[in-house]
Amino acid sequence: MSRSRFSLCIIAILLILFSACTHTKKLTDSTPGEFYETINEKGKGKKGIITRISGEWFYAKEINVTKDSTTWVEPADGIRKIMPTDSVANIKYRYHGRGAGEGLGVGFLIFGGLGALLGVANGPIEEYGYSRGDLGFAVGAVFGTVGGVVLGLPIGAAAGSQDKYELRKH
Repeated sequence: MSRSRFSLCIIAILLILFSACTHTKKLTDSTPGEFYETINEKGKGKKGIITRISGEWFYAKEINVTKDSTTWVEPADGIRKIMPTDSVANIKYRYHGRGAGEGLGVGFLIFGGLGALLGVANGPIEEYGYSRGDLGFAVGAVFGTVGGVVLGLPIGAAAGSQDKYELRKH
């Protein structure tokens, strides 16, 4: 593998690891009550981001959404604010613990796969009785564990995993 291809592979891996997982849920006509309850329950004790239809966004805590109005507390000054729910595009909550778990899994899969390919590519070590598959499994397990713990876990924790609730019906 040439140096430029190797560099591109490393950049691609880092981009995948740095992309936070987003789980999007959309409001439907059949579930508005449940949907609002879920948003309110998930937001208890958490800071979220409210994005208006205009694109303006801001941090909020103690978010409470009903069919008619959305209320929240401004984190900077502690003042409760209100706006019509019709003007809210979406609400996002970020979970760093869940992001760490997802990063660990993604890092393990990416680096485990690369390690397995390296092990298989190096061929059998006949003097020790190892086949290509044995070597691929062993190298993949080591690379996957190290890559998942060293890169995936901290990057996933920093980026977080995000729940996005879209309130606009399209």
